[in-house]
Amino acid sequence: MKIHSQIFFLSWEDISYSRTGVIVNGLINFGHNCEVIRVPRGKYPEIIRIIRNIKRKAPKDSFVVVGSPCSILTILCRVFWVRSKIVYDSGWPLIDGLISRKFSKQKKILDYIKLYLIDFAAYKFANLIAFESSVQRRLCTKKFLISNSKTFVSYTGFNESLYRDVISAQSIVYPQSNKVIFRGKYNLESGLEILAQASWFLQSNVKLIVVSPNIPKTVKFPPSVEIISRIISDSELFQFYKTSALSIGQLGGGRRIARTIPHKFYEAIYFGVPYLTEFSAAISELITTNDCFVYSKEWSAKDLANQISNILSNGSTRKAVAESAKTKYSQNFSQVNIVKNYLAQLAAI
Repeated sequence: MKIHSQIFFLSWEDISYSRTGVIVNGLINFGHNCEVIRVPRGKYPEIIRIIRNIKRKAPKDSFVVVGSPCSILTILCRVFWVRSKIVYDSGWPLIDGLISRKFSKQKKILDYIKLYLIDFAAYKFANLIAFESSVQRRLCTKKFLISNSKTFVSYTGFNESLYRDVISAQSIVYPQSNKVIFRGKYNLESGLEILAQASWFLQSNVKLIVVSPNIPKTVKFPPSVEIISRIISDSELFQFYKTSALSIGQLGGGRRIARTIPHKFYEAIYFGVPYLTEFSAAISELITTNDCFVYSKEWSAKDLANQISNILSNGSTRKAVAESAKTKYSQNFSQVNIVKNYLAQLAAI
């Protein structure tokens, strides 16, 4: 579906590393008229000036897509560009971020009230809201009193356009290595504590690579584990996945995990790497337990280590799981499918 009008993307985040970036790059690849505008975070007079400048030059049928987690921009767009068509690419509400933070009870209550009000206003002011999963959509429409007709599910997906020159379906291989990769920031949901404990029980031939920028010193891995705390390049990410036999998902559990789908889920199965995760309502929207390896949060660290070793020892099962997940990815939530869904929703505003 062709949208001839201009689409402005607003965010204070680097959009290349966000869920909104998948949409932007996909639309550009399809030849759509997109403009990405990164605004200075917290500098509201400057942001208002930028919004007014966009309003002056924008065609009447333009769209504004506000990237997650910049809900304040949705409010400012509605106030200073009253007739704008706003799509808030929320993914999840701001209040979800409180779940994985270690704050005092009093601070959490105060922050919850503040963020709830911001979420509420942003959702009310947007013409259309994208959520990361069906379960997230159902919860938010009820919690924030949103009309179901102004919401839709847009899976986060993966920015495949970064790799189209280096990877194709034919170039995906299933290495017989014993490399295992964990990628993601440290928080209560990541489960890095139990992964660190399990790493001491891993067989000596298992090579665990942990790519995480903010691991606390209290989380201790053995010397054999490779810890990468810097931001890695796109080419490095490809090389890590190309040589890995297994990707570790979120191990920490929690209420938010039940309705969220981590970015690394999409990137792992895009690269054809089997995924080990705690199965959740959100994950079950996309794949079955035949398309991934399932971890139980009731297991001990030693149980987890044994599960990783068992997966690595069975190459044919790993290949079957990876191929099944990759097929479902291509059919249902590839970058092309996500963009087509987005365009269909925009056309209905």
